[in-house]
Amino acid sequence: VDVTPGRSVVVGDHVHDVRGARDAGAVCVAVATGRVSADDLRAAGAHTVLPDLTDPDALLAAVHASV
Repeated sequence: VDVTPGRSVVVGDHVHDVRGARDAGAVCVAVATGRVSADDLRAAGAHTVLPDLTDPDALLAAVHASV
């Protein structure tokens, strides 16, 4: 598959996920499921932060807006 990092999306719930995505050049949609606050995920560089994954439309909208 010929996909550039900038057209890739990482979904994660920890600052390590966000940093890894950013370091790789990928977009990061973070999910504030409780382990790490939304503020900390934003501070780590997440492109978008969602409160959870209960709304698939919100996740898809975040992905489409980010790439």
